[in-house]
Amino acid sequence: YMRTPPANRTGIQHFLPPGNINRVVLSGLPASTQVFYRVGNGGALGWSSERVFTSRKSMSERAVKFLMYADQALPVPLFAPAWRLVGQVKRDIEENGFGGFLLHPGDLGYAEGSTFIWDLWGSLIEPISSRVAYMVTIGNHEYDHTGSKIDPSGAPPTGWHPQEQGKHPTEWGNFGDDSQGECGVPTQARYNGTSSDGNDIFWYSFNEGGVHVVVMSSEHDWTVGSIQYKWLPKELASAAS
Repeated sequence: YMRTPPANRTGIQHFLPPGNINRVVLSGLPASTQVFYRVGNGGALGWSSERVFTSRKSMSERAVKFLMYADQALPVPLFAPAWRLVGQVKRDIEENGFGGFLLHPGDLGYAEGSTFIWDLWGSLIEPISSRVAYMVTIGNHEYDHTGSKIDPSGAPPTGWHPQEQGKHPTEWGNFGDDSQGECGVPTQARYNGTSSDGNDIFWYSFNEGGVHVVVMSSEHDWTVGSIQYKWLPKELASAAS
């Protein structure tokens, strides 16, 4: 459930039940192999067209071509640039070999409590996310809040606002309630972190070929002594072992 207004209000411009969100785990796939698939239920809604992705590279492969972008900003009047970006990325994957994965570190579609925008953004990126691993974390527009409840990341109520720590005299990092009450809930419902010892989508790691990727959150405390800070050396040590 959304934590605070306006995200916890219902209505066409706010929260609507998103329906079932299904997950499937595919294990034992041969490395670097094309996998063709369809999604659907065989009922009234039928099946999707055939899609294809390439399975994960083996650890012996050292070269990995991947893409990264952030701040896609879907809402009008920014829809056209977001649409053009998807077309460019699709061409890079299909024609230029950037098929390892895509990193989208925060500020996804700027839904800010609107289920309609979440669905629209999901449809927009489907040509990418149906073909390569679409790896995300939260940005201020998915997470930052001032709510009084503990959010899905386990952070203390009201979230982390650096200038309140007495270490940052400016307003760096204090984005108030930029998620409009989402507090990371819709992002966590749609995506998974991939590291068993991380913190779900908030900070985690993964491998593609011989490349080890660490994803961290600048919306959570990363200063010396914080949980995230203590996690990083352990994570790097495990990757090097």
